[in-house]
Amino acid sequence: MAVSLNGLNTADPASAGGLTTGAAPGSGAAAAGVAAHAAMALDSGVQPDVTLSSLAGRMAQLEGSLTTGSAVSQERVNAAGAALASGNYSIDPDRVAAGVIQSEQLLRQLGEG
Repeated sequence: MAVSLNGLNTADPASAGGLTTGAAPGSGAAAAGVAAHAAMALDSGVQPDVTLSSLAGRMAQLEGSLTTGSAVSQERVNAAGAALASGNYSIDPDRVAAGVIQSEQLLRQLGEG
């Protein structure tokens, strides 16, 4: 499998200054060779073109939103712990089921995007 980074053909050792891996195509060593060729391309000033899928872009947005706030409410954790300790913790199975269904729907939408 050949990978091209702005004209640098990683299947052609001559285009990368003679760097070879000596590995069979498709092997882990061949993949390491591709990485080495890519590093050479960057060192030589060639900027690779990268295109992300819409799902990758959406995941980057979600990651950014997760880093801006706390995913855990310490107040809610403390309240749940106190309710458990006192024997007053109750579970609403309908609410749990609705949450599972909602999560599944959101994950399906992400996969379609």
